[in-house]
Amino acid sequence: MFLATLNEILESVDGCLMATILGYDGIDLARAVAPSVVGQTDHLVVETAALMKRMSRVAKQLQMGAVKELSLEAEELLLVLRPIDETYVLAVALKPDGNLGMARYQLAAKVPDLRRSLAV
Repeated sequence: MFLATLNEILESVDGCLMATILGYDGIDLARAVAPSVVGQTDHLVVETAALMKRMSRVAKQLQMGAVKELSLEAEELLLVLRPIDETYVLAVALKPDGNLGMARYQLAAKVPDLRRSLAV
């Protein structure tokens, strides 16, 4: 079920390189990677989880409320993260010219279904 959802995101978002459901511990439940991606994506997944975990702690300390979305724009990669629950995050990695708006839409649309699936 998770892989089908991730592949749907990968195919529907122009410039999407990877979609993953990962725990705050850095271990992913499922990962879909575009054929054009060469090499391991493990390091990116672990660092992405650490980033989200850190930002969630900061938001709590500053009494900002829960983090709803986090995005990072680098010269060669865009990352968008959206928490599913207190344990898991849905994340996508895009090319710099990828469709950020569609990625944000897909994450927002998929999280409620993933939350229900993980609750079972």
